[in-house]
Amino acid sequence: MKNLFNPISICFSTRYQSGLLNNRLSLKNNEVHIWLLEIEKIKSSLSDISLILSFNEIEKAKKFRTFTLQRLFCLSHGYLRLILSSYLLCLPQRIEFKYGQYGKPYLKDNFQANNQTIYFNMSHSHNAVLYGIYLNSEIGVDLEYIQQDLDWQEIANLVLTQKEKKKILLLPKKSAQIKEFYRIWTCKEAFLKARGTGLNISPSSIETNYLPNYCFHHSGFRKYMINFLNLNSSIHSFEILPNYMSAFVVSEEAKALKFFNTIY
Repeated sequence: MKNLFNPISICFSTRYQSGLLNNRLSLKNNEVHIWLLEIEKIKSSLSDISLILSFNEIEKAKKFRTFTLQRLFCLSHGYLRLILSSYLLCLPQRIEFKYGQYGKPYLKDNFQANNQTIYFNMSHSHNAVLYGIYLNSEIGVDLEYIQQDLDWQEIANLVLTQKEKKKILLLPKKSAQIKEFYRIWTCKEAFLKARGTGLNISPSSIETNYLPNYCFHHSGFRKYMINFLNLNSSIHSFEILPNYMSAFVVSEEAKALKFFNTIY
């Protein structure tokens, strides 16, 4: 699979607990930034990352029963702070969040980049974390590890409309059916996360439609349209890593797309 990513060095300093880059990362209007974090490649210690987390984040991490889940929470939220600090040019531990009605996080109003509001979203699955960054408008991202032995028809009624299910069943191979199921699933999750409602809206009440003419000409990318409450939203589906499916949606039509991963 073609490498889509621009490597960005995120250098964690225990002494200064600061980030990242000497210069602010540029984020233009209608430009989506997608970041990938591969948990297994992280060399930063959990104690180092914990230094930039808030008290509430650390307390929340402690509630997970296993060390693996505690580590995933700390690393994913710690690197979220590091990534955001590269746009804000501030210490990552000083970043403050507020939360929407259903728990979606936002930057507090005083944290802006060149007087513009940064919106973000995060998703994790298996050993990877995906982040989406966008200016002045909502963004939603979703990431799912593809389980090749998944019996997708068992959960189809929770996720798919009858029309979507019939389209998947037309695909001749089970592997193709599973991949398309994950495409649709991640599209719907990203859409709901952009709205900030989570699963308060059933995914099966939303229908996706595949659009063959896609503006980002990368291998493995597809575009879907969702019509919900008479509003059309474009969902961008792509394979971020082997055996992973992902999607992002923004409330305006994205004009440019950049991918970043981190050198740990």
